[in-house]
Amino acid sequence: MRRFLTRAGGFLAIQLLVGTALLGPYLRTGDPSVAYLAAYRDKSELLERTEGAKLVLVGGSNVALGFDSEALSAALPYEPVNAGLMVGIGLPMMLEQVEPHLRPGDVVLLSPEYDQWAGGFDPFAVLRLLEDDPGAWRDIPVRYLPPLLDDSLSYLGQGLRAMLGRGGRPRTLPPPYSRDGFNRFGDFVRHRDLPGEEELRGPLVVPHVDDGSLRDAVTTLNDFQHGVEQRGITVLLSFPPLPRDVYESREEDFQALYRYLREELRIPLLDSPEEMALPRDLFYDTIYHLNRAGLEQRTRDVIARIEDALGGA
Repeated sequence: MRRFLTRAGGFLAIQLLVGTALLGPYLRTGDPSVAYLAAYRDKSELLERTEGAKLVLVGGSNVALGFDSEALSAALPYEPVNAGLMVGIGLPMMLEQVEPHLRPGDVVLLSPEYDQWAGGFDPFAVLRLLEDDPGAWRDIPVRYLPPLLDDSLSYLGQGLRAMLGRGGRPRTLPPPYSRDGFNRFGDFVRHRDLPGEEELRGPLVVPHVDDGSLRDAVTTLNDFQHGVEQRGITVLLSFPPLPRDVYESREEDFQALYRYLREELRIPLLDSPEEMALPRDLFYDTIYHLNRAGLEQRTRDVIARIEDALGGA
């Protein structure tokens, strides 16, 4: 094992050197401080400095765009910290980010996108994150290293082609997605008063119950729950929102997944996929992103469910 890690570390160091040589000029073509993914650093700092009992929201962009933490703070005896950012970061890294900052009395509300039950992460998303927040290396799970090594040269080549062909790859996602779109709780708010798109982007991934990746995800969450429970921390899970017609297109798969999770997952489920199937007019631009009316409804529902789960909170 030590020999493998030594070789992997050496290979990683070589690739990082190559990356520095290739991307040095490219990295100077934009301001990483305004990039959407640079908010990862802000969320880590928010987790660290928030005092008292916290309600830590964990998931991808369905969490970032899907809660009104001001309302959560007013209704519950916890200070919300919205750690949600992007699904491609992957659930293992999300848990690595929040776990060191949890203290007795905290509550963790998980809401992973269905893609995350299918396992894995997006190496390109994580590599992009590392460009915008190099300090995120501290949260990289060991299991991420082989895919990151496999894809890093391809990623660097993509960056070089962009640099040579168009003067550098944009450092931010398309508007309204930027670092300054988050409020003091970590909620992304810049989209709330914008008109939504007629066509909601996808895609939808629903894992099958015999998928080994699903079993791995359940094991990861059960291990996390067991570890933090010993420290006096409560973990709950709420399913992400989906347009009702999208849910109905795969209803049998969702029901099978829900039955499996009720049997295998040790974390209390606050709701079901069916309960989180909402009218399409409550969504903003993707099948996971709620508009203002949608996130307000979701927040009200989650407050009531947390109160029920925790005996009135």
